[in-house]
Amino acid sequence: SEETQMREVLAETLESSVAFHHADMTSDEREIVEGGFRSGALRALVATSTLSMGVNLPTRNVVLDGRRWETKGPFGRPLLVDLTKSEFENMSGRAGRLAFTRDFGRSILVTQSRYQADNWFETYIERGFEDITPTLKHDRLEDLVLDLVASSLAKSRAELGQLLLSSFTGTIHWSEKMGREKFLEAVGAGVEVCTTGGLIREKGSALTVTKSGKEAAARSLGAETASIFARWANNAAPGAPAPLEVLTLLGQTVAGDGVYVRYTYREDREVDYKGEFVGRVDQAGLRERPVFHGYVSTRKALEDDEAKAVKKALMMQDWIDEVPTRELERRYETWAGSLKRIGEEYGWLCEGLAAICAAEGWPATWRRAVERLGERLIHGVREDALGVVKLRVRRLGRGLVPRLRGLGFLDVAELRRAGPDAVKRALGQRRLVDALFAKLAGAEHVEPPEPVQLRLPATAQVAPASAYAPIQG
Repeated sequence: SEETQMREVLAETLESSVAFHHADMTSDEREIVEGGFRSGALRALVATSTLSMGVNLPTRNVVLDGRRWETKGPFGRPLLVDLTKSEFENMSGRAGRLAFTRDFGRSILVTQSRYQADNWFETYIERGFEDITPTLKHDRLEDLVLDLVASSLAKSRAELGQLLLSSFTGTIHWSEKMGREKFLEAVGAGVEVCTTGGLIREKGSALTVTKSGKEAAARSLGAETASIFARWANNAAPGAPAPLEVLTLLGQTVAGDGVYVRYTYREDREVDYKGEFVGRVDQAGLRERPVFHGYVSTRKALEDDEAKAVKKALMMQDWIDEVPTRELERRYETWAGSLKRIGEEYGWLCEGLAAICAAEGWPATWRRAVERLGERLIHGVREDALGVVKLRVRRLGRGLVPRLRGLGFLDVAELRRAGPDAVKRALGQRRLVDALFAKLAGAEHVEPPEPVQLRLPATAQVAPASAYAPIQG
């Protein structure tokens, strides 16, 4: 697997039989930590709430903070909020799990305040669970409108209102909090978003879905995002689009904005992402494309959401150009797991964009270029490596691609001609090569490569802050 800065940090903590677990780790790094904890090699594990979501790592003692981070507020900044009783029960459930541990488990909250202790006891022990939150409460009405029309469950504004108000959310939230008339006005506004965006047609009282609307609903793109995609598809320059143009477009959508990226105070004050971005736009000769106008036509500093979108576009361009992961971690102050996650989410958006482009009448060659970009984002490789990485052989990812390219083994046909023995001699890693050729032969059951091994250097050190080399202002 590819070397990452996260591994350096992990190596140092593992020497003391301590590790950490969070969403920004790669699957290999999580496997190391989870395996070590199950075996007893790790005595303590510091984790975010992600560990409570479906990972079987039972333990005797769980020490909880009593709070968690949540992104909320007008600027989308992370804030500390108290755990609900449901969250407390789920996280506490790691301790003393039946059939996994012989001893009873403890869930521990630490405080120096008697008042806080009494409050926790009342909230988590004596009080009942919170009221059920209506499932559709926070959904955008235009998205619900599109889904219902696309599925033919509602064929008019009247049917939309009747169906939504008869739901659980409609009964206990919309009817009570908004009132029937105000809610029906909001549904009407949702219909307007969909018709203006070319996702729904309205003839008389009848509502029907368009080809683009059907693709958007099938992929859960959301009405606003799909409308932006359709508008771009109808106004884009002829030919296959440049990767940077598509990456910028994705960041301008509601769905793309929802793809989380870390953006620090230091970056906001010291890193000139906009200057780097405009430089790349000019270098590619793309300044006249409409998606770039808001960035190249003004000297104004970027707002937070714009800066994050630009950062993601730069990161993902470097990701698919196979810039080493360690360098990307330093350059963008991020972790390998975040790069992989953003690539996968942007890859999914590219797939949706390609479907919208097809619905809007794009030629197959142009649409296929968008699809290939999506595949590259998922795997983090150049286009010539897609044939090999799409085989999905474990451990055969972007970290091994440059070596395969240097050996002339990126082409699947060339791999078959060379045969497993020649590839083993050139590459080593016998079990990985066996798994690769089993996939090439179409075997259903493939023996996995060797388990992940984390080599602990004699003097493992965490890279100091000065080692980071982000884009400078």
